[in-house]
Amino acid sequence: MKCIECDGNQFEMDERLGELSCMDCGYIAVTELFEQTVLPINKNGEFIHSADTSLGSLETSHQSWLRTSKGHLARGLRMCNMLLATLIVNHPLKDRVEECYISLYRNNVLTTLGLEEKATAVVYYVLRENRTPIALKDLREEFSCDTRSLNKAIKRINKHFKHVSLKTKTDPYYMLKQITSKITDDLTFASNCHDVLELFEPLTQEGECLKSTSYYASICWIAKNIYLHPIKQQEIAERANIATSNIKRTTKKLLALIGYEKVSQLRGKQINELRRN
Repeated sequence: MKCIECDGNQFEMDERLGELSCMDCGYIAVTELFEQTVLPINKNGEFIHSADTSLGSLETSHQSWLRTSKGHLARGLRMCNMLLATLIVNHPLKDRVEECYISLYRNNVLTTLGLEEKATAVVYYVLRENRTPIALKDLREEFSCDTRSLNKAIKRINKHFKHVSLKTKTDPYYMLKQITSKITDDLTFASNCHDVLELFEPLTQEGECLKSTSYYASICWIAKNIYLHPIKQQEIAERANIATSNIKRTTKKLLALIGYEKVSQLRGKQINELRRN
C-alpha cells in the first residue's frame, strides 16, 4: 500500500480516531476502519470467515500495530512542545497549540506536510494569534523547514480558523513574560515586573517606539530597583540579549514619564507611590 500524497509505504493506526495515516506526511488513508469491515452471518447467526481468517484477527493485528507505533498525532504534538520549549520552558500557549493542532489534524487541513512543517506552522499561527511578534524565519530554524511550504500552511490554517487577523498589536504582558523567563525563574521577580509594566503601559500607549526588547528589559531593571532584587543590570542585559546602554537609555525615558531622573531614586519605594507621583 502506498500513500497517494507522497508515495510513502509506512502507515499507522490511531485507535481513538479510527484513522489510518501515512507516517511520512500524515495523509489520512482510511477512516473508521472497523465500521467499513462487514462479515457475513450464517443461518445460525454466526460470522462466516475465510479459511485463513478468524474472528478478532483484524483487531489483534491492529493492536499489535498500535504497540509498535507512537502515533502521528502524539508525535506532532511533541514536536510542537519542543518548538515552544525553545522559546519558554512550560510555554503558556501549550494547550492552545495542542487544541489547534488536533483540530487541523482531524479536519485533514495539513495532510501534505511533514510533521516538522506542521508543528512549525501551527506554533507560528498560535504565537501570532496571541500577538507575539516572532519572525517566521527565526522559528523555522529549529527544524530547517521550507519557508514557502510554511507560508502555504499558515494560509490554510488561517482559513480553517475563519481568517483570524495576524496583524494585531503585541501583547506587552506576554512579551514581558518571555524576557523575565530568560532572566530568572524567580516567580516573585516576574510578578514585580508585571506590576511595574502595569504602571508604565498607560503612559506609553503613544510611544510604540519604546515597545522593544529594551523596553521590557528596562521594566525588569526598574523592578529590580523598586523591589531590591539581587540581580545586576549586566545580568539582565546578557540574558535578554541586549546592550546595557540600551537599557540605560530606555530606562531614562521611562523615568521621565513618572517624574524621576535616576533609577536609584526608586529604591525601596512602593509602587502606589509612583502611580500617584
